[in-house]
Formats: sequence, structure tokens, C-alpha cells
Amino acid sequence: MRKIISVLLCLSMFAGGLVSCKKENKLPKGINNPSSEYVVECLKKIPLITEIEAVTERNDPNGNLNKQGGYTAQVFFSYALVDQTEFDEETVIDKGTDCGGSIEVYRTEKDAKKRDKYLSTFDGGTLASGSHTVVGTVIVRTSCKLTATQQRSLEYDIIAALKGEDEKINTVNPYEEDFAVVKRSAGPNLTPQAVIDYCEKKDYSKAEIDYILGYCDIDWGTQAAARIEAYANASNGLRKVVVRAIMTEDEGWNEDDYEYGLAHCNVDWGKEALEFIRDMYKDSTSFSPETLHSSLNSDTGYSSEEVAYAIENYGVNWYRWAVVDAENIAMYSGNITKENIKHILEGSTYMYTEEQASYGANYYSNEAVWFLCYWEYCNGVFASEAEARQLLKNYKYSSKDIDTAIGIFYMHN
Repeated sequence: MRKIISVLLCLSMFAGGLVSCKKENKLPKGINNPSSEYVVECLKKIPLITEIEAVTERNDPNGNLNKQGGYTAQVFFSYALVDQTEFDEETVIDKGTDCGGSIEVYRTEKDAKKRDKYLSTFDGGTLASGSHTVVGTVIVRTSCKLTATQQRSLEYDIIAALKGEDEKINTVNPYEEDFAVVKRSAGPNLTPQAVIDYCEKKDYSKAEIDYILGYCDIDWGTQAAARIEAYANASNGLRKVVVRAIMTEDEGWNEDDYEYGLAHCNVDWGKEALEFIRDMYKDSTSFSPETLHSSLNSDTGYSSEEVAYAIENYGVNWYRWAVVDAENIAMYSGNITKENIKHILEGSTYMYTEEQASYGANYYSNEAVWFLCYWEYCNGVFASEAEARQLLKNYKYSSKDIDTAIGIFYMHN
């Protein structure tokens, strides 16, 4: 009898063990305390999920990772139908569930349901954080910024992915046709604003427009470079500040793409600056390096190197113009030293280089040199040295004075 009872007890314990094991293993692997790596791979299958980031103990916003009763994994993600520009934070984790959603994984269903019950206390109030559904030991959460229909659709696809039921996921991107339209329009005339106008005609939200702009397979930085080149080809003396205003204010380019385009476009901005001042002063001879500096630095956007290039290559010999200005300074300043004249020529009034200022201060007092410089200042560059010599002969300068003046005049040709 004792043997029979012992056998029955053993059988009972064995059967109970089987039942217990069956209870412990009834959940599919994908929703039974899955790893963060598994969750990340599942989320990658959802078309409109754009960024994914799993928390670690170092960046866990709640500090509950791997603690008793806390989650064993948490993964945040952004979603295309949520306007990401509403968030000041940089990372998906910092933006939180509102930017798309999150997945919280617990050791047991009991822990998951306890957490879900806590989240439910905020439903319908100002602190509501979106939808939340328990599946196995996992809580699937979606952003409060989505509509109820969007929440349900996203939730359905995520649960299917976690369960390994990929055939149930809606893998068709609803914006594929829009991507194709944008791609067909690619060319130097395509702008972000053109895409925005197209999307607004379809009554798309800002989040949808941003998604199409960001994922339409157009490199907007490269596109910006092509656009800048098109403007440069259509206009001489193109000012950077004008291009920036048109592209960022009227054509919808963001600053990053515009700056990339500016840095990578095939445009010689030094030559553009040169053409700009040539056009500005084509009918004038009354200017100095300072005049050109002021014009090039006044609301043009040119760099200091581009300004220097334009002034250096403007087409006048600044050494000779320094002689003319030095004579004017001496005429109106009375008894002034060469050193003081040089200092004035280098200063903010004229902005000649040190070498040009020295040349002007040293040679303005040579009448023949000054005469040649002033003639060129008023009439343009001499065609040849012979022409300059002949001019001095016509005005009865001696051969010695002519040779000296020509040597000085062509010292910096």
C-alpha cells in the first residue's frame, strides 16, 4: 500500500511539473522577456519607424533597467507621422515615447501588467503618454501625438513583428508613390519648397512632409550645391547673402544643406566677388582698397580671402594709386612726413598694404612718377612702356628723369 501511495505521489508531482513547465513556456519567445537586440530588429521591419535606440544603464531615463520589478529592456523609436521638430532634445531616448513610441520588456507578465496598470491611471488626462498594450511580458507603447487609428495600426505591426508573424506586418510604405514623384523631378531646379508645395496640395501634415523630404532618396546637400551652381551660371557677381536668402527663405533649404552646398559647389567665389565690384565701379575711378573692402564686406557674405582676391585682381595697380593718394594727403596736410603718409595709407581710410603704402609715400614726391600714376589713374593702364615714355617726352621731361620714373613706375607692374 505504501508503495502504491509513493508511486501515486511521484506521478502527481511529475504531472504538476509538466503543467508548471507548460505554464512557464506557453508564451512565444518574441514576447517572453526578449532582448533589446531582438526588439530593435523587430522595429526595423516597420516602414515608418525612422530612428531606434535601446537604453543602457548609463542613459536609462527612469533608472529602472534590470532592477527588481523594473524592465529588462527598453527601446525607444521615432515615427514618421510625429513632427520631430516639436522636440528640443537630440536623441530618441531624450525625446521619449512622445516622438513615436517605446517597448518595455519585463521578466514576468505580472510585472508588465503592474506597469500597465500604473500607466492606465493617466489615461484621458493631461499626463496621458499615449497608448499602451501588454503582450506577454512586453508593453507596446505609442505616442500620444498619433491619432487612435495610427496608434492601433502601429501597435498591430509591432506585435506581429515581435511574435515573428512578419506576414501580418503592413510593409507597404504609403508614401512610395510620393517618393517616386520627387525622384522623377530631380534636377538642378528641384527645391525642398517644391516638394513642400506638392505635399500641401495632398493635405499632408508637417510630420508627413518632413518624412517625405527626409526619406525620398534625394541628397539635399548635393542638390543645394547644384542649385547654387545654377545661380552662379545665370549671374555674374553673385552675392552669397542673396543666394542664402533666396534658398533658405524662399526655396525651403535648411541651414545644414545650404552650408553643405556652399562648401561643395563648383563656384569660384573670389571671382564672383571680383565681378561684383567690377560691375559696381565700372563707371568710377574714385575709389581705394578701402572703398572696395567696404562694398565687399557690406551684406555680401564673401569671406576675407575672397574679398582679398577680388581687390588684388581688380585690374588696377594699387602701388600707383597709392602714389596718387599720397600726393593728395600731402597736399591737404601741409608739412607731413613720409612716415605719417605711409601710416595714413595703411589705415582704415585707405587700407593699402604696407608695401603699397611705402611705395606711395616714398615716390609721390617724384613729379614724373606721380604724373604717370595720375595719368593712369584717370585714363586707364598704359598699353606699353613705350607709351608711358612717349607721354613724358611730350611733357618735356629730361631723359634722366624719364629713365628714373619709368624704373620706379614699373617696379611693381
